[in-house]
Amino acid sequence: MKKYKTYILVTILISSALSLYAQEHGRVSLDKDRHDYLGTSRYRQSIDWLPNSDMPQRYAISLHLLQFLNYGMRIDFEFELDTPGRWLQFGLIGHYLPQYDYSKPASNSYDKSEPGWRHPMDDTNVFEKLSGCGLAVTYKRFFSEKNELGVYWSAGVHFNYLNVIHRADGYYTYYEDGMQLWEKGKHAVSSRYYKPGINFNLGISELDFSPNLLFDAYIGVGFDISIRGGHKTYLFETNMFSFGYYGGYITCGLRIGWVWPNKK
Repeated sequence: MKKYKTYILVTILISSALSLYAQEHGRVSLDKDRHDYLGTSRYRQSIDWLPNSDMPQRYAISLHLLQFLNYGMRIDFEFELDTPGRWLQFGLIGHYLPQYDYSKPASNSYDKSEPGWRHPMDDTNVFEKLSGCGLAVTYKRFFSEKNELGVYWSAGVHFNYLNVIHRADGYYTYYEDGMQLWEKGKHAVSSRYYKPGINFNLGISELDFSPNLLFDAYIGVGFDISIRGGHKTYLFETNMFSFGYYGGYITCGLRIGWVWPNKK
């Protein structure tokens, strides 16, 4: 009986030792995978765990500087995906110019006989007012899979809506002595453009002057479809900068923004 008790005790001790070894080996392996995340998902393990302090998920918000030339503004919010070097970006786009004041001198009009707003890249036509909005979604991937910024490529889709108020020739009615009369002349009309599109860019993002201050430049190609609404006209379709342009074009931009938390 004493012999069997000895065998049982030895068996328990061996089992306990093997169990402790397995637990310790699994913990070390998991810790190694937590740190070895380059090129792999932060959440590769089947169990849940939070990223450690040397690989936090990062976010960025930025402003497109060249959008002001198009009487617009675009703000991007983006966040890093589970795999380092891959980001998803959402852009909010707005366009606005108030009603042109005809009582003031036509200082921005090259043709003083036809005052109004003019696009800086398409000055062949004038308009009275501009409004619009849009949304863009972009996938961005850096060529380096390290937890750094640098050279990247991006592909995205976008949609813009523009409402251009301008003067056009036409007939309008008025009443005189109880009679309805028609007269030909220029009057304000609304031309609306619905513009879905795609783009592909190459760019570079840097944090040279501050751990958080982002500078970004990009260049690429895009294609827009322009669906006319309201008063249909070809006035604002003269080149790729025009409000109603349909076709391919060159994209370029400069962004300044803020990234958080700091890179490690």
